[in-house]
Amino acid sequence: MSKNLYRYFNVYYWLRKFSFSRIFQILFYFNNNIKRKIIFYLIYKSSHWRDYNKIKEDESISGLGSDIKVTKKLIVELENFIKDNKINSLLDIACGDFLWMNKLINKNKNLDYLGLEIVEDIVNKNNLLYSNSKIKFKCADVLKNEIPKNYDLILIRDFFIHIKNQDIINMIKKIKLTNCKYLAINNFPHISQNIEVKGYGHHRLINIEIDPFNLTNAYKVIEDHDRKLNIYKIN
Repeated sequence: MSKNLYRYFNVYYWLRKFSFSRIFQILFYFNNNIKRKIIFYLIYKSSHWRDYNKIKEDESISGLGSDIKVTKKLIVELENFIKDNKINSLLDIACGDFLWMNKLINKNKNLDYLGLEIVEDIVNKNNLLYSNSKIKFKCADVLKNEIPKNYDLILIRDFFIHIKNQDIINMIKKIKLTNCKYLAINNFPHISQNIEVKGYGHHRLINIEIDPFNLTNAYKVIEDHDRKLNIYKIN
């Protein structure tokens, strides 16, 4: 697929490029929290995951994998899982722009929902458009901050592909302490080796069922477009 040449006229494109430079990495060498906030903010502002194009109504700023047409089946499957397992609360980690999730929540209006997102502009916009007594959004860096406790279901979709293997392991350890009932993580089972991500803002596909994660024995596996969504019972 050819690249959108208008990217070169987008100031955030060049700022995002700078965020991958050696100078930037040295400047924030001792503060990964600030580094992550800046990098993901620039990705959002540049519309990097949409090839720097203007977003249409049924498209997600979070990328092609969060478009309405891609998530239709996932919404149905998760709705069934929520009803069958009496899920009353959902914690959505790295929630993005809430485009497809809004469709799911509208089918489960009694569900208490909290979306965590590192980009403050996204959080502010989501709260303005969607928040009510049942739906909340909070700006958080889950690699640094504590994870909220006592949610029936924690969903992590298209987040682990962007962070380091050790960060993923640390996150799973933190989640086990949250008193959560179920954990849902997207998975790419065709991946035979989990390579390390180049750095924050880059991505690679991961298979959470093999080393170094070894999350086998999923309670349920849901089809999710070109991947799977593995759901695990937490005990």
